[in-house]
Amino acid sequence: MARDKETKDTKKTKDGGGDTMWRMRATSTSETNRKSSVFSALFRGRKATEGGNYSYDDFDQAVEKKDKDVATKAAEVLILQSRADGNWWMVDDILTKLIKAFPDTVLRPDVSVAMVAYGISREKFDIAEQALKWLERKEPRHELFERRLPAFIELCLKTNNVKKASNWFGRYRNIGQDRRIICDLNRKIAAISPELAVPEEVLKGDLEMRLGKEPEGENGGGTSVEEKPNIREVLENFTFAELIRNNYLDEAFIIFMQSENASIPDCHPYDLIRLTEGLVRAKQFKQALKVVSRLPQIYPDSPEAPQALYIGAWLLMDVFKMADRAREMLTIIINRYPRSVYELKARNYLEKVKKALEQ
Repeated sequence: MARDKETKDTKKTKDGGGDTMWRMRATSTSETNRKSSVFSALFRGRKATEGGNYSYDDFDQAVEKKDKDVATKAAEVLILQSRADGNWWMVDDILTKLIKAFPDTVLRPDVSVAMVAYGISREKFDIAEQALKWLERKEPRHELFERRLPAFIELCLKTNNVKKASNWFGRYRNIGQDRRIICDLNRKIAAISPELAVPEEVLKGDLEMRLGKEPEGENGGGTSVEEKPNIREVLENFTFAELIRNNYLDEAFIIFMQSENASIPDCHPYDLIRLTEGLVRAKQFKQALKVVSRLPQIYPDSPEAPQALYIGAWLLMDVFKMADRAREMLTIIINRYPRSVYELKARNYLEKVKKALEQ
């Protein structure tokens, strides 16, 4: 009877628990065993096309037997396969198990690069840092090691790991090629913890010795057009979502506008919200408004659609002083998304807009 119940529970989880599994965390031995049986069912019989033939059972058994080589190779295959399938909860489980069982293991550079992007985009600090360490140990001069560092340092600051941010910034200031990003990160560290930042004159001197004298530009110095990454090179190394996560906002915006009203591969509506937030921080308000105006047209049924409309209403009201158009956007939220968490916010904000129109 107990075994039958376990089978039914496993089947229920497999068939109908996808959304719940996304948020699952192993809290007990029984929970871990249950997850293991689900993963084994999902991957049973599946063979990888590259890197070897491994199933989740192979990985699980290797971990139990303390076979680091097999566990690492199986993890590399399963992680890439799970990432391609969008099974992020499985990626999280495999990485957690691998790091706990073999803290000194090192994954292949291509897998490490993928996991750095995963850790940053999902704001999983420990995974992102571990993957960066793997990449640094295997290929310290890997070009994507340099490119991923700024986004990771931003994640350190966002998660209040200021000392970690300072330590990784010490690496980046010695290899980074973008003077503007280096100085910007140092200022952000200084704003939180001045004693951990590099004095501006010292940093300027270091950069001049390594990168040459700072070129004069429109802003009295800074990154020149020649110093900016080549757009073709950037697009070859990043998906659309990764452009946003790595602060290539101009490039991401161009691609978004060229897509007309079609969805973009490897792009979630949440990524467009992040693009909007980045554009707003950069005071590129017109571009931000274009993104949030089109997002509901491309992804009308997504939870981000009413959020985009609300941001658009705020931009129209507070930035562009166009209360009539802000009222239109808020009315759309109320009528089209009555069950959204933004419906009540829209009603409250609409009162402010109406008062402005009456004046």
